[in-house]
Amino acid sequence: MKKSGLTYKSLLVGLGTVACLAVVVTGAWSGGLLNSPAFGATGLVQNLPKTLTTGASLGLWVFGGCAAVGAGLMRLWSARQFRQRLGDRDRQIGTLREELAQYQQETDQLQTDQQVLDRDNQALQRQLSQVENLEQQQRQERAIALEQIDRLEQKLSQSQTRLETTTASHGRDLEEIQADVESTWDEYDRVCEERDGLQGAIAELKQALKDTQSNVDALMKHQGQGVADRDDIEEGETSQGNCADVGEALAAAGEEFGYVLDIWESAIASAAVSQFGRPDEIYQALQAIAEIGRQTFSEGDDSSGGWRNDFKQYGLDFKPTEHQVTKTMYGSDRDFRHQGRKQRMLKHITLGRNSVVHNLQIYFEVDRDRQKIDIGYCGKHLRCYGWDS
Repeated sequence: MKKSGLTYKSLLVGLGTVACLAVVVTGAWSGGLLNSPAFGATGLVQNLPKTLTTGASLGLWVFGGCAAVGAGLMRLWSARQFRQRLGDRDRQIGTLREELAQYQQETDQLQTDQQVLDRDNQALQRQLSQVENLEQQQRQERAIALEQIDRLEQKLSQSQTRLETTTASHGRDLEEIQADVESTWDEYDRVCEERDGLQGAIAELKQALKDTQSNVDALMKHQGQGVADRDDIEEGETSQGNCADVGEALAAAGEEFGYVLDIWESAIASAAVSQFGRPDEIYQALQAIAEIGRQTFSEGDDSSGGWRNDFKQYGLDFKPTEHQVTKTMYGSDRDFRHQGRKQRMLKHITLGRNSVVHNLQIYFEVDRDRQKIDIGYCGKHLRCYGWDS
């Protein structure tokens, strides 16, 4: 900017010098000095005042014009410089405005962040206040709990002392009372067993009497006799029918229903030592097993519910399995053997109740591949949970 100003000033000085020379030359020409035949030193001297006057006038006019032109140029240059400075300032102002807007945005963002921080700070203060309240409450509860523990420990210590004193003074009495209680429970269990045995025996005698009366009725009807002689039948008398004992009933059923029943060696051995007094019931139970098994193989339904309902129609108590405790404690009692083969059988029916003589169980399993019912056991009641025969 400064260098450009010096250039304009030099230009104006040069123009002024040229203007002065032009004024002199013009004045001389206009004064006829240059055109005079006596042009020379003498003519120049003689016409110098006129020349200077004329030249001065013209020079002043020219100088004034040049000055005016220079002043105009200076004003143009100054205006140009002013516009440049004004443009620079406008650009600076625009830049400053952009920076101010950016600063304003940053300020707004900072204010927003500050508000968020203030809210977070307030929430944190509330949480800290809640934590302090909880800590104070926990300290109070802990103090109360410690007091309660101390009181309980004191009571426990007092109770322990009283217990030791009581035990030391009445230990023998407590032992005698405990022995009496155990003896009473043993007596109670024995009485319950006898009661259950008597109830089972009574039920069996009633059933035997009912069967006997039915047989006598049929016999009397067949012989044309009346029913008046029924009073001569002794109460409790049983009908053996065609089977003399359990072994004979088992053999007869195996021969009669061999197409579906497979009598195992373990069943024959258990039947040989059985004291069950109604072998005909065993034959009928094996007949029921054979008929239900044949129906199962033909229809393909061997569900436990279906078997239970089928045996109910025959008046038999069927169990598809044993109690878990029984399987754990006495599972080996239900492992039966036949021709080198060993198998655990859990399906069973029970005849009679709670008596070795008047009680018998038949254990069997279904072999669908062979279409057979394997009879693994036919003898006295096996050990089980709740009753050890």
